[in-house]
Amino acid sequence: MLANFNLSDLYIFSPAGLVTIFIIAILSTTLINYRKNQKGAELIERLKQLDNDTYRLISNVNFKSSDLKIDHIVLSTYGVFIIQRYHFTGVLSGTRSDQTWTLNHKNKQRNINNPLKLLETKIPEFSKELNIKPKYIIPIIAYSNSTKLEVEPKLLNDFTLVNDNQVIESIHFHKTPKIAKTIIAEMVEKLHALQ
Repeated sequence: MLANFNLSDLYIFSPAGLVTIFIIAILSTTLINYRKNQKGAELIERLKQLDNDTYRLISNVNFKSSDLKIDHIVLSTYGVFIIQRYHFTGVLSGTRSDQTWTLNHKNKQRNINNPLKLLETKIPEFSKELNIKPKYIIPIIAYSNSTKLEVEPKLLNDFTLVNDNQVIESIHFHKTPKIAKTIIAEMVEKLHALQ
């Protein structure tokens, strides 16, 4: 009996079984992407709660003249906040100077490029595109609430790295006006023209 046994006799290896596995894989991928997009939409809704007279939100900005892409830009007299969002599950650790950070999840470890360095490399180009001094640009890295941040305290204390539910607090942390309203209006106009 065992001599006649063939792997294709198992349902999982039959054409119907392989189709079932394929469908499950597609549905799983779709569900994961949907959940990531949903969390991104929740962050946008949080950002929309900022006072419209003080803050202007522009999301998913792609500069045509370069490869520069920014998830969210919040413009105000307090600064221009460029927000990059990441969705990780697990514990993320690193320092400002590290080239890579470590993500630990379910006893697995992987290295990712330092997200702060990645965002900071965009500042000179962003500054040039909007004709604004880099000192007025405030980078914020926002992580999904399923990410536990174990980074140097200064990054948390100055709200450079935050979980999604802390983004508004991070923006409100900056209270000193630095940019004229007319310049903000010009930048908003320019950014809207890109979309």
